[in-house]
Amino acid sequence: MTGAQWPSSPQSLSRLPLSSGSDQRVLSLIIAGFNLVTALTQYPIGILVDRFGGLFCLKIGVALSVVSIAICAFAPNIWVFTTGYLLCGLANSVYHPGDFHLLNTQVPNEKRPLAFSVHSFTGNIGFALAPAMVTPLGFACGWRMAFYAVAALGCIGLVSLWLLQDVHVRADLKATKSKSPLSALLTPQLWLQFTIFVLYSVISGGVQGFSVVAAMQTFGYGLELVTAALSAYLLCGTLGIVAGGVTLKLIQSERLGFGIGTGLALLAWMQVWSGLGGQIGYMAGFLVLGFAMGFVLPARDMLVARTARAGFQGQTYGLVTTGINVGQLIAPVMAGVLINHGYNNGFFAAMLGILAICLVAGTVRLNPKQV
Repeated sequence: MTGAQWPSSPQSLSRLPLSSGSDQRVLSLIIAGFNLVTALTQYPIGILVDRFGGLFCLKIGVALSVVSIAICAFAPNIWVFTTGYLLCGLANSVYHPGDFHLLNTQVPNEKRPLAFSVHSFTGNIGFALAPAMVTPLGFACGWRMAFYAVAALGCIGLVSLWLLQDVHVRADLKATKSKSPLSALLTPQLWLQFTIFVLYSVISGGVQGFSVVAAMQTFGYGLELVTAALSAYLLCGTLGIVAGGVTLKLIQSERLGFGIGTGLALLAWMQVWSGLGGQIGYMAGFLVLGFAMGFVLPARDMLVARTARAGFQGQTYGLVTTGINVGQLIAPVMAGVLINHGYNNGFFAAMLGILAICLVAGTVRLNPKQV
């Protein structure tokens, strides 16, 4: 993608210079760089979150997001665009430690299950609305205008954050002053939670990115059916988040909630892979799978909340949620290799095995005193 090819004015996304394979690889590397920057900086940002508070750091993060997206919109060449996109990856590293720090420090214990549920629910709604809003705008008015619109939405979010009152409570860290923060955090329980985040990210990436191709090649289903099933999966995931939060508030057990959701997902994936009931059975399996994958999220996040030590919430979530980025890197490699070599049943088996590992990892008690 040379400077001469780079579009200097707003135009249709369909005319963005992606004609050659090398151009597409460049943009793929930029996106990979975004995730890599986020993964490498989440823990250092978590330290700042614990020091200055989640709300303050979120304000800085959203402001940096707005600036970086504006840089992309104005970019005269690919190098400036890349710089803006990587800066956006840095801004992205604030959100998980910042959000969860707020939830853990400013929401009462009895309200946290619903708070975690609302957090995940609104995030999923945003992910669903983003392509529906930005893509048509890009095709109609040009890709630069789409970036301008996203930056404008970021400004609205930034104003909302500045209107909030921050109550940042510094915890007494005398008990851990003899240890470095990182050595105090790296416990077996934290590594277990990190693994759960990695595995669930692999499952999510595998299902969303490769289930369509795998089902078409394995069962001969049409494209319309399998894409409709995937859309139903995403919709039911949002509903499952709400149900998971309500259930968690009632049962008051994160491990039980996690076990219910993951076990249901395991059974649903077995139904999808079995081919029982043909197209109706496939669709039903994906409906239940989506619901179950959403159902488990509040319990998964609350398990980390129970692990996080006072004063280290930002760092704990900064480390654990890096597993999402790791899983996003693993999923296309693992699933892509299996499907590209014709091992479609291997893909279904791998997803089933990962779900089984998640079920064990999320319900095991490394400490007998854990509830």
